Amino acid sequence: DYELELLLYTALAEKITYYSSELSFDEPENQPWYLNAVGALTKGAANCQGYTDAFYTVASIAGFQVGRMGVDTPEDPHYVNTIYLDGQWYVVDVTYGDNESGPVDYRLFNAGMDMIGEYWWDEEMEIFPIADVTNPEYYYYQHNGLAFDTPEEAAQYIAETWDATGQENVYAMVRDY
Repeated sequence: DYELELLLYTALAEKITYYSSELSFDEPENQPWYLNAVGALTKGAANCQGYTDAFYTVASIAGFQVGRMGVDTPEDPHYVNTIYLDGQWYVVDVTYGDNESGPVDYRLFNAGMDMIGEYWWDEEMEIFPIADVTNPEYYYYQHNGLAFDTPEEAAQYIAETWDATGQENVYAMVRDY
């Protein structure tokens, strides 16, 4: 299940471009295609609602129990998915994962309350209670050995990876930071 969910998340984050007014598709003004899976899956562009709807659609088809939830961020209202794994609900935000300038970001892939950072919501918006603590089995960085206890350990890993591969964008996380 983890590998399938990761594949869906990664594919959507890599294939969809965040919709902005600079994109031109010659669509009538009354058809907001970018707000749903249609724009995301057929045009490869969407806003956060479209990313969320696309993940909801493909993850549901794949057999996952998923939901959608409105959240607030320091910038704007935002939409994310929720997913049910081993008796707990977690946040999945494919929009956040779409790092236009580098590799996919997995910080909000199966995140519990301890990892969601700047997101918050009114209690009535939380249809399913989000797990207090992220499960290391389903959290990308911990699952793949990319979670470190100190900034020094993370820096060492990043430097070694950069030195060995020349890779300029290297992601890792430091627990409790």
